[in-house]
Amino acid sequence: VREEANEFLAKAGATVITLVEAKDAGLFPRVYDLMEETRRTTFDDPATEWGFDNFKQTMLNTVDMNSGFVALIDGEPVAISYLLKFVTDGVADHGWTGVANAHRGKGLAKALKKLTIAAAIEKGCSAITTNSHSRNEPLRPLPAQ
Repeated sequence: VREEANEFLAKAGATVITLVEAKDAGLFPRVYDLMEETRRTTFDDPATEWGFDNFKQTMLNTVDMNSGFVALIDGEPVAISYLLKFVTDGVADHGWTGVANAHRGKGLAKALKKLTIAAAIEKGCSAITTNSHSRNEPLRPLPAQ
C-alpha cells in the first residue's frame, strides 16, 4: 500500500514528508494555512479560524506526527492526512485528510489516505475509524475503496 501511494505521488510531482519533518523544516505555518483552507471548504459552518498557536498545540497533543503526511509540490504543502494518537483495542482513528483547492481531483487524498492506512497497519492496528463530512462529496467514497 505504501509503495503504491508513494509511486502515485511521485508521478503527480509530489514529495511526501511526515508532520514531524514538516514541523522540523519550519513548514508548520504553511501546513496551518492548508488546514484552514481545507476546513473552510469542507464544513457547512467553518466558524472562526483556529489560530496558529491553537493549531500547533492541537497537532502536537492529539495527532500522531509520525503517522501524519504532507504532500509537497514545489516545496509547498498541498495535501495532508493523519492519524490521531489514540489507538483503542487495535483500532486507529483517522483524523483528517485535506487537499488544497488548486490540487483537488488529482488523487492526492486517496494516496495520502493509503499512507495513513499503511502507518496504522505498521503500528499493529487491525482497523481504522474514519468519517467524511456530508459536504465533502469527493472524499466520502474513499473509506470504502
